[in-house]
Amino acid sequence: MVAAEAINARASDATTQLTHIKAANPEAIVAWTTLPSAAVIIKAYRELGLSYPIYYSDGAATGVFPQQAGAALNGAFIASTKINVADSLANNDPQKKLLTHYIDAFVKGYPKDAPVSIFGGFGYDSVYVLKQAIQRAKGTDGEKLRSALEHTDYLGVTGQFRMSGGDHNGLSVFSLVLTQVENGKFNIAK
Repeated sequence: MVAAEAINARASDATTQLTHIKAANPEAIVAWTTLPSAAVIIKAYRELGLSYPIYYSDGAATGVFPQQAGAALNGAFIASTKINVADSLANNDPQKKLLTHYIDAFVKGYPKDAPVSIFGGFGYDSVYVLKQAIQRAKGTDGEKLRSALEHTDYLGVTGQFRMSGGDHNGLSVFSLVLTQVENGKFNIAK
């Protein structure tokens, strides 16, 4: 790492930060942020004519980002769950059918909130993880529920969760993909 620059989540300009980064001569930029600052960063990145790769954290993995950023986002890499590339998944991918069902139901039920995002998937999965844990615990007793959560094995729209006493997140690294945006669409990076 050759530079680190902070940006306010609601910043309207990132030229100063990216000028500092440019002066450090990096091989790539990692932007660990969410909207709206993610769009501000790509705008300044293009305005400064930066040519090295830019990688965004999953905080920017929402379908709204390509809509807001437009062509400026072409070529940018974004860490994501498979929800943003569901249509590109192989038919034998264990999440494909679940993702297709979730996306279709979401777009039909909440058209003004489309496209789907990883954040809605997090909420959706959390409800089902908790439901299954309550069923296994046969109620909501705190100790029994904690134990049931620590034995979660759940395939959801976010990915495969295998929680334990030592891993309360439980999300498999294989549930994540590196995407690259082209023409407003997330694609699995090659």
